[in-house]
Amino acid sequence: YPGKLSSETLYFPLKNPLKPGEKVELELNYSIELPNNTFTGYGYSDEKALLKYFFIVPDGFETEEQPPKSFLDIEETQFGGKYWSVKLQLPEAFSAESNLKKTGSHTFSGYLNNDPQFYLSTTGTDQIIAEVNSEKTNVIFGYTLTPEEKQNLEFYIPLQLQFIQKKCGIVPEKIFISEKERKKN
Repeated sequence: YPGKLSSETLYFPLKNPLKPGEKVELELNYSIELPNNTFTGYGYSDEKALLKYFFIVPDGFETEEQPPKSFLDIEETQFGGKYWSVKLQLPEAFSAESNLKKTGSHTFSGYLNNDPQFYLSTTGTDQIIAEVNSEKTNVIFGYTLTPEEKQNLEFYIPLQLQFIQKKCGIVPEKIFISEKERKKN
């Protein structure tokens, strides 16, 4: 598809119908234009970017006749409960963080109940490692913490995680909090 797309859906006709349990592998090379993050919180500003919803991903098929989709809600989860394996190719000056488990300097993988987010920056990230009943949670921030914020969060995060463990029985291994989520919540 040369040029810009006029639809959110791409169709790739297969030589043969794909039967249940079968799979097909597609290799796609594409470029994206990142918006300024002023409007949605996603995109770039200065020397950082928050990426979400920039993958070309397969759609789910509930029936043979899929109704057309228009994603009007920018926070709508599109691909929850999926396994992701992502390798980013970035200039050397950039670091990357995500809500996925980091498996290398710019590689991430794991299952998510929501959509993956990636924070790219030349300044790195702040993080707090909290321990609750010998279970560690790495809380990564996609923004810079002031010393006062860090001190407060080092006190409150373990208490909040203790509450989560008591009510849910589990503590997440990793939490990523973007600047967008900070402003929203």
